[in-house]
Amino acid sequence: MQNNFVLCEADKLNIEDQLDVFYSSIVNRLLPSFSELEKEADNIEKESLIKSSKYFNPEIMDEACVVEDAYFDGVNHYLIQNQMKQSFLNVSTLWLYHLFEQQLNNISLKIIENFDYTKIKKSREQIENCLIEKGLVDNVHWQKIDKDLRLVANTLKHAEGRSKNDLEKIRPDLFASSSASTVKVAIPLFENEICVSKLDFNKYHEAIVGFWGDYFNNIPVTQPHKSPNHNKR
Repeated sequence: MQNNFVLCEADKLNIEDQLDVFYSSIVNRLLPSFSELEKEADNIEKESLIKSSKYFNPEIMDEACVVEDAYFDGVNHYLIQNQMKQSFLNVSTLWLYHLFEQQLNNISLKIIENFDYTKIKKSREQIENCLIEKGLVDNVHWQKIDKDLRLVANTLKHAEGRSKNDLEKIRPDLFASSSASTVKVAIPLFENEICVSKLDFNKYHEAIVGFWGDYFNNIPVTQPHKSPNHNKR
């Protein structure tokens, strides 16, 4: 059952601003820090060679081994940083879903009677009932969030469990070892047993933006009232 409340324009703008700032910070500010890993690896290899040349003794040292060690210094840097890039995408996806959950809870508090987000099962039923009433439960954006992103977030948080099993059925491509019949997931945030791509992240963000656009089109939003003396000087 819903409260006799309507949402205001500020609710809509606040959500739009949060999503915009979050997405821009991840994609335009933080993720680009991993954009030149090959160049970094080359520089580390060169620096390693320069450092080795200072104490190189041809009588007791093998030049080929020095070159090989420098090469692997660069390779190790690339592999570690590439792993960190994947971990960052995974964590960012988890953050994105948490942001959406918080937004949905805050809005639901305003329009759903006796809504209590601390009671997870009951609050989820209340939200779904509200979406059904507004004709949004079959919304393509909601389905992407609820049937895909939610499972990704839960698997990233909890590893093995029902969400992981459900996700493996619909998105086997997300698992690093998806060629195996079963994929054991232990520490998916940092061991990268789940690999969310930048394209996936973009699609999840687009789904949330699209969902809120449809949501506010189906739920009354009051416009700010101008003061009677607004135009008076």
